[in-house]
Amino acid sequence: MKLGTICYLAIAVVIIASVDGESARLLHYSDTSSSQETSYEIDIDPKYDNQHLIGRAIAEQFSSQSKASHRRGFNRRLRNIAGFDRTAKKKIINVFTIPDFTTSAQTRFVGRNTKEINLKYFLAVSVPTIYKQTNFRCGFRTTALKIILILTSRRDRQGRISTTNFYRSEDNGATFARSWFFEKILIQRWDYNYESPNQLVMIDARNSRRIYVSRDIGKTFTTRTLDFSPAVLRFRTDANIGNYVTAYDSYTKKLYVSRDISVKWNLIDDRVRNFHWSTAKSGSNIYKVYYEYLNADGFSTRIRYCNTLTMEKGDLDPQMTDAAPGNLLVVGKFVMTLVNDVNTSRPLLYVSQNDNPFRIAHFPSSLAKRRFHVIISGSDEIIIAINHQSNLTNLYISDESGTYFTLAIKNIYAASDLLYRLGYSFLGFASIASMPGTYIVSQVKRPAQGLLSRPSLVSLISFNKGGTWHPIIPPKKDRFGNPINCRAPCSLHLDVLTGDFLPEAALYSSSTAPGLIMGIGNYGKELTSVDRAIYISYDGGATWVQSAHYYRIYTALNHGSIILASGRGLQRNTVNVSYSCNSGQTFTDIQVANLTLNTLHLGPAQPDTNSLLAVVLSHDMVSGWVFATLNFRSVLSRECNNNDYIEWYPYDLYDKEKCLLGARYSYRIRKFDSCCYNKYSYSGNNTITPCLCTKEDFQCNYGFEIQSDGTCTVIAAERKTCLNDSTFTEVAYRKTPGNKCKGGIETEMLRGKTYWCKTLQVKSDAGLTYSLAIGVPALILIVAILIYIQIRRNRTRIYYDNDSGLIAPSKLEESTREK
Repeated sequence: MKLGTICYLAIAVVIIASVDGESARLLHYSDTSSSQETSYEIDIDPKYDNQHLIGRAIAEQFSSQSKASHRRGFNRRLRNIAGFDRTAKKKIINVFTIPDFTTSAQTRFVGRNTKEINLKYFLAVSVPTIYKQTNFRCGFRTTALKIILILTSRRDRQGRISTTNFYRSEDNGATFARSWFFEKILIQRWDYNYESPNQLVMIDARNSRRIYVSRDIGKTFTTRTLDFSPAVLRFRTDANIGNYVTAYDSYTKKLYVSRDISVKWNLIDDRVRNFHWSTAKSGSNIYKVYYEYLNADGFSTRIRYCNTLTMEKGDLDPQMTDAAPGNLLVVGKFVMTLVNDVNTSRPLLYVSQNDNPFRIAHFPSSLAKRRFHVIISGSDEIIIAINHQSNLTNLYISDESGTYFTLAIKNIYAASDLLYRLGYSFLGFASIASMPGTYIVSQVKRPAQGLLSRPSLVSLISFNKGGTWHPIIPPKKDRFGNPINCRAPCSLHLDVLTGDFLPEAALYSSSTAPGLIMGIGNYGKELTSVDRAIYISYDGGATWVQSAHYYRIYTALNHGSIILASGRGLQRNTVNVSYSCNSGQTFTDIQVANLTLNTLHLGPAQPDTNSLLAVVLSHDMVSGWVFATLNFRSVLSRECNNNDYIEWYPYDLYDKEKCLLGARYSYRIRKFDSCCYNKYSYSGNNTITPCLCTKEDFQCNYGFEIQSDGTCTVIAAERKTCLNDSTFTEVAYRKTPGNKCKGGIETEMLRGKTYWCKTLQVKSDAGLTYSLAIGVPALILIVAILIYIQIRRNRTRIYYDNDSGLIAPSKLEESTREK
């Protein structure tokens, strides 16, 4: 092979210790310039660096005249890319480089509950501006899945796809093989079923009626030509019906379904505007597809369903009024949509629970409702942020029916109108997966003073699903061991964001690592961009420590036994990853590469929660896409024993009974200073025991608002009894959805009281105890003040700080745009 025919070399050195302790003994060398991939294998000794063996094997493939120069070039490139440093760290790192200079890559870790990771590299900026990760419910849990799929692409100036390449790894990213099946094919879109991950479908970019189907996770493909042009392919992500896939033709607006991975297609309906698979896990609903049927006027829709097993279809609620197009959302047991109010032209939220008739959602605020952001929906409630005006977004939590909402907290940080209209939607909210019922928000204390500034933000934490909020207690010492003097109003503030098209997650938490939270922030009166550090909590946010490192991306492996941190974006000259096995008390640096790379992602390499493998994804214009696989089995040299564990009992700091959501939880977790790894059978041994009910177990009911002293005051009387009666009786409190408390003050808290309809006064045997009525002069003064504040607010815009992070939420898009 002549030197002139060699464009690029993709070289992978496999010296990493595998999970079972055996060392890999293969070198994979690929000549990507030829029409087919050529591979060579040699034995290597994991005790040595083997550069001479690898260099000799590659040199033998070239002519004698170029042998020496290629060996020198390879050795120089190996030192630069693989970061060999002649230490024990070489057992940790494997680096594989794909000489592919496309600007974006979609990466899918097969079997993991993350569906895809989109990475984009922009030459004009030094920091990658987009990282999107969409969270889905957990799928396969098996150590057998070690496959990573990568689709790289480039677009021309007209936005059309000009180059695509498909790569596949069967060893967690240690090596990748390019699929020559797609050598002359451009891929427009792809999807796979992460619950049954052997199914994979791709759409041709040149011929929209041609698709490529794989039943072996991308190893082989079959070409099929359809009678329609699918713009969207969407699997039913359920292991029981993994062959079911829907296809939507956006030109004809027809929706199809296949029950055998695209062999035979059935038409569901035409005039379809939007659709979602049911998220049910059992019963006949697992086969259902919900969709918007566009009416003849073209401006309204009906919500319909189709049972794809029997092809039975119909209106979900025949009595339901016409909905606004593009706003259907299916989450858990709830189906939601928006309907334009004929009187105000404002969107109204309608909710169907368990396929029951739609009911309008009731909110206590009389303010305008411009945008609805469905942040999270558990099995018991819905959490929604509503944008009322340019600089006012409030958080509301529903009851178990999903239709009566109460105010959880006012004025949380949200995207400005300008960013929202550009497609950047985010909120200052995070749900803590490692601590049941715990939320952290960024609340706006003062609006932004200009387009290029961010408002004054403070962080608050709730341990009872938004019932009460408290400042976050700062650590007692900084990372240098010096005492921190932080007294109220000083507290800890963290970057908290939930949204679309934002950088990586601002807060890390996982249900597989109980109590562990990691975030970037500072302590003081408000969140600032100076004196920032990583803060770590191992007790669900009750106490915090300041980490010795400050990086922008971080993750954890093996139920939190290994913490990883790295810099997001451009790292000049060297790329480092830091790890800690003692709960962040100390960190050790690993040099991944001696290059200037854009680090785009750091995360687990396997779907298995006990895995000790991580992957770093980077990009540069010299080598292409760089994938470093890190194996921390050699760092944690021993398996944890019984002496390495303690029992941890999380609780609400402000609950008198020291309970959490009305129960006592017990976890078996690793000691903070034990550098060992959890064995595969480790699960945490979670136990739950109900507690006696206290005030912390209740929230304000619909029509009531929490006061500074924690009591709930009546603010609305939207009751039918008020039409003909002068009073109504209502319960001021409701038990927090999902709360497990029993007895205690439950009867007292759920006892109803009688109120006057007009004045909203409490009526008792002793007469009026308090009144919300105010005098006319005071009312005029307050209205004038509010008008002045509104004028000032309308002059400001909320600016997004690109250092903040993301957990992608579901969103109901605004159905009407204000002119």
